[in-house]
Amino acid sequence: MILSLTESLQSCKDELASCQSELESAKAEIDKWNSAFKKESFVPARKSPEPEFVIDYIQTLRSSEKSLKEEVVIWLISFVFFTSFFLQLEIAQMKVKVLISSLYNVHTYSMMFVIFFTKRPL
Repeated sequence: MILSLTESLQSCKDELASCQSELESAKAEIDKWNSAFKKESFVPARKSPEPEFVIDYIQTLRSSEKSLKEEVVIWLISFVFFTSFFLQLEIAQMKVKVLISSLYNVHTYSMMFVIFFTKRPL
């Protein structure tokens, strides 16, 4: 029975040592995060980075990111629309130039035809 109690006590001591080691590791991790947040500009001076403050800041960043993505999509759609519009406008202008050029040529040739036949002696 004493052996069993000694083994149980040793097991508890081992478990306590393991828990203390985990606690020290967790404290070191918390200190690392705490100092990292204190170095960032979004944490006001002489304030500790409270979890609510950090969560609010992260949510604000997410909202800003979503808003920026939406703006980029709207900009891309507008860009495609206007590019298409101006391309169609340029094509229409080229068609008008070709039409005017061909009308000018027809007019020129018809005038030459009239001049040629009116100046010929009969």
